[in-house]
Amino acid sequence: RCFHERGRLKPGRGVRFAHEFRYLGSGLAELPNVRIVAGAEISELMGEAYAAAGFQTTALMEAAMAGIPVFYAAWGDLFDRVKDEMLPFHEPGYGMRLCRSGEEIIGGIREAIKAGGALPAPDSSKLEVFFNLRDGRCASRILSELVRVSAKNELA
Repeated sequence: RCFHERGRLKPGRGVRFAHEFRYLGSGLAELPNVRIVAGAEISELMGEAYAAAGFQTTALMEAAMAGIPVFYAAWGDLFDRVKDEMLPFHEPGYGMRLCRSGEEIIGGIREAIKAGGALPAPDSSKLEVFFNLRDGRCASRILSELVRVSAKNELA
């Protein structure tokens, strides 16, 4: 199983994508091993994933922190021009395998599926910069603050 941004690949069932509008007209939905669905939660997809693939999404950081093999799309003229202005996932330390082609991503996903998601993890020491205070209660703290503020001021 793997997810690409918000989709997953399950042996025998194919790829599942949560945002149909991103793939309309791409021909992806016509492939026999692809099923488009709406409303999938990233946490659900990651909980079942053998691998993750994508570009410039914090879901890749979450996957790397969860020990899921991550394949980062790092190719093309545009990537080469703007890589120094993006989140530095292409640098060592973010727990991602840089892929210089779609074929390399597919090869990595196949390897991860064969290994049941148990590939050796690249260095992920820099992820602590982003997740050093993780405790699983962020959403609760934000909700509590919103309740506190809205009790004082009605939202218009």
